[in-house]
Amino acid sequence: MQFVSALIKMGKTLYQTDEPKQISSTKPFSKPISFQIFSTALVALGSAFIIFLSIYNSDGKLVYTLDDPYIHLAVAENILNDTFGINSDEFSSPSSSIIWPYLLAIPLKLGGGELSPLAYSFPMGLASIWILSGWVWESTEKPFGIARQVAFFFCLCFLRFV
Repeated sequence: MQFVSALIKMGKTLYQTDEPKQISSTKPFSKPISFQIFSTALVALGSAFIIFLSIYNSDGKLVYTLDDPYIHLAVAENILNDTFGINSDEFSSPSSSIIWPYLLAIPLKLGGGELSPLAYSFPMGLASIWILSGWVWESTEKPFGIARQVAFFFCLCFLRFV
């Protein structure tokens, strides 16, 4: 018995160091930027895949589920022709936004076509995800923090279907 206790005591002294033990983090991501990069890349890849499938399944055309992009695109085309409205021979205000058709006219002038709304919405959506994921990462220190991250990714999966 004394031999075993002597070995245990010797083993303890061999592995003792003056350096403090590092406590491993329970967070799946050690820094907020790694979580932001991961979540933004996840949304970018998922969105690109959904856009690709949409274009592939509709014979090479991007089809929007609502009529608003088409209305704004029609107004933007007519802005390029010096008229504000849907019909080129009459002035009207069919859109709910005053500046959005003017912003759409820029990529439309550059040949963006029906992809022009994506020229703004895709990067702005990714910027929103970047900001939100930083906020979610900071909340992991609070109770149910990991559950918040899981809920965040669950919401991201369905964000592009809205």
